Amino acid sequence: FPADEVSRTSLTLLASYLIFNAIEALLLSKYGEDIEVMGVSRKVETPTSRTLELVAFSVIVMTVIIGLINVWEITGLLETTGVIGFLALIVFTTKDYWLRDFLSGILVIGGNSAKRGDVISIPEAGILGIILEIRGLQTRIRDLAQGHDIEIPNYNLLQYRTDYLRKSKGGPFKDFVEFHIGYGIPSSDVKDYLNAVYNAVSNSSSSLDALREPKITIRENSNNAVIWRLTYVLERPYQLLLVRNSINMAAYDLQDEYGIQLSTPQLEKLVDG
Repeated sequence: FPADEVSRTSLTLLASYLIFNAIEALLLSKYGEDIEVMGVSRKVETPTSRTLELVAFSVIVMTVIIGLINVWEITGLLETTGVIGFLALIVFTTKDYWLRDFLSGILVIGGNSAKRGDVISIPEAGILGIILEIRGLQTRIRDLAQGHDIEIPNYNLLQYRTDYLRKSKGGPFKDFVEFHIGYGIPSSDVKDYLNAVYNAVSNSSSSLDALREPKITIRENSNNAVIWRLTYVLERPYQLLLVRNSINMAAYDLQDEYGIQLSTPQLEKLVDG
């Protein structure tokens, strides 16, 4: 059993891991940016720090590969092809496993389209969460609904439609909740009801501005109900689900007070034979 080789291999991998983390921390402290994530101030990557991290990662990986070749005494491969040729062979044969995600990570960070702390939605992948970390090949996301961490390939951020739920140059981030309310109720009564729902939540939540009025519109007059939309400005996008749930709860609690029922009659069609 090659105990010596296994031991040296383990030490090599451990040393490379520690060196990379030290370099990552150094680059983050020097080139990182301070932002607030879920109420906590954090140091996050910038295009400069992330690009340098990826370069450092590549150099360390190549160095480790050459070191392991010497540990296991298979230097004949290096003598036959040369160091550059060997590394080129490794890159070419493994590019399908890492190159796409590696380049995607550079494009995402370099384009400043995504960064730690952003709330994103990827409908095709069923993901709604906050970005915790963008690594060389994968991005780690905290699921807003269940609170667990998800890791997805960086390529998914470019392959699928990705919604960035944050403030932009076009204005603040807005969200909405829709309600199906039956016909026969004056629009003024419905507006009073939905305004009361909004005020009940905004008075108890720091994510909604009590001084900012919501926008109440009719999205559709469907077959058996009117679809009303309550649109509001959300100050903290990571509390999106919490605010939606609070609005739905307030709407349920205020039904009797305003004489409005959220349950709609089922549409039935009788067909004579």
